[in-house]
Amino acid sequence: MAAPTPRPWMAIAALLLACAVKGMLATAGVEVPTDPDTVRDLGFVQGFLDANWWGDPATEGAVRWYPPLLHALAALASRLTGITPLTLWVHAGAWVNLAAPLAFYLMARKLTGAWPAVAATYALVLGFGLVSPGDAAAGYGGYPAPAPAAQ
Repeated sequence: MAAPTPRPWMAIAALLLACAVKGMLATAGVEVPTDPDTVRDLGFVQGFLDANWWGDPATEGAVRWYPPLLHALAALASRLTGITPLTLWVHAGAWVNLAAPLAFYLMARKLTGAWPAVAATYALVLGFGLVSPGDAAAGYGGYPAPAPAAQ
């Protein structure tokens, strides 16, 4: 009996699983945000929960200048689950940021085919991930950041 041929989705699933494990290990036990930008983001999330729709919680009297979609979704998730914004935001990055490599793969697959897309996605995640810190990596980072989620 011949060995089953590998499928592209198996390779991508393995990569996404490795990313999720990396993200969970990176955020395990983290109770305090590791980046000042995270504190700003948490202020925006708390602003939505406090019905401060347009104010900037970090600067008195200023208007919110950051795109509100991710913060609004985080506030909604916090309200629906009862999880505090701090806990939700710090630990959600491991899962939300999986959208970047998955979307990149789907786009590359449309442009180049399945196996070249797998190779490109591995290069994006592993190549940039080896030379960039997790919060600056284009492919995947376990910490919450609007940039990877928006990619």
